[in-house]
Parts: sequence; C-alpha cells; structure tokens
Amino acid sequence: MRDKANEDEKEIEIMKKDSKMWKEKLKVETEEKDFYHKQALDAKRKNKLLKVAIGRLQVEREVSPPKKPALE
Repeated sequence: MRDKANEDEKEIEIMKKDSKMWKEKLKVETEEKDFYHKQALDAKRKNKLLKVAIGRLQVEREVSPPKKPALE
C-alpha cells in the first residue's frame, strides 16, 4: 500500500514537471506568434504608406511636368 502511494506521488511530481514544461512551451510559442503577427501588421502598414506616397508623387508629376533647364 505504501509502495503504491509512493509511486503515485512520484507520478504526480513527474506530471507536475511535465505540466510546467508544456505551459512554458505554450508561453514561448504564443509570444513568438504575437511577435510575428505584429511584424506582419507593421509591414502591411508600411507598404500601404509607401503605396500612398508613390501615388501622391505620381499625381504631382502628372500635374506639373518637370521644368527644363534654361540654356545660357
């Protein structure tokens, strides 16, 4: 009976260690996923800004043609 209780306690300790390990792995994976998600959102935001800036430059170029240098 005592042996069974000792074995059960050892199993419980092993399970607790495993549980802690898996919780830590989950935390690391979640942090990594969040990091890459934020990186992707930032990249999308920057791409949108670049597209808007390019569009504005193209409109400005079409409205006012480049000036030709005067010959001396």
